[in-house]
Amino acid sequence: FSNIGVDSARDVAAWLWENTNEADTVATNFLYDYQTGGPLSDFSLGSWSQREFLVLGPNLFSYDFELLQLEYELSIYFGEQPNEETEEQLRIRGVRWFVVDKYNTPFQDWQSTTDVAYENERFIVVRL
Repeated sequence: FSNIGVDSARDVAAWLWENTNEADTVATNFLYDYQTGGPLSDFSLGSWSQREFLVLGPNLFSYDFELLQLEYELSIYFGEQPNEETEEQLRIRGVRWFVVDKYNTPFQDWQSTTDVAYENERFIVVRL
């Protein structure tokens, strides 16, 4: 199983597992393949971190399609244009951490606008 997910995703997941509470909810914009624009079939962040994600793993198959769509869009939007309103909407949903896939965002000024807790070549973990 050690080949599940890219190395940088496994590194982030290991960091989440070691540095967050088991009950913490995480959100991410690592939800689609940046090269194809298609849905992501890589759930390595959730698998390796053993954390609940807002829109990954079991929550991706929610029976409430409208809620799922809203939370998916919220995750993508925060990943593209982080702001206080969107961050508050994530917090209301219990999200405490956000994993930014740098490949899926035009926004690159995370250090000056958010509380960055971890970063590698592809991902940034932001504390909400």
